[in-house]
Amino acid sequence: MLLDESDKFEVTKGLGLISGRVEKFPKIKDKNNLIKVLQINWHEIVPAESSIRWENSLLKEHSFNDSLYFVHSFVARPSNMDNILANYNCYGVQIPEIIIKDNIIGCQFHPEKSGEAGLKILKNFMSM
Repeated sequence: MLLDESDKFEVTKGLGLISGRVEKFPKIKDKNNLIKVLQINWHEIVPAESSIRWENSLLKEHSFNDSLYFVHSFVARPSNMDNILANYNCYGVQIPEIIIKDNIIGCQFHPEKSGEAGLKILKNFMSM
């Protein structure tokens, strides 16, 4: 809903709060086999190549090897790479974990199911 459009069921207009679109999880091969989608897994936080600094975000207390819990089959693809705070690496493909613009934040993972790392994120969100 945060982005311009989604192709989750059919092409549907979003709120356009962050420029971009939501699309089906890309077809990615692990050796010669396609990885499973619905993607249910723990993935490590990887800083995105953007101008956003973790020290000033809800990830301020996290290290690069913290893992978060995902259940998804779609991916948010912001038009501006500076709207991506963190990614995870899925067999060489970068999947956005957290997108942000001004005071608007979207998470691809489930913070409430991500143990201590998720609790830190929720605490930081509440203190912003």
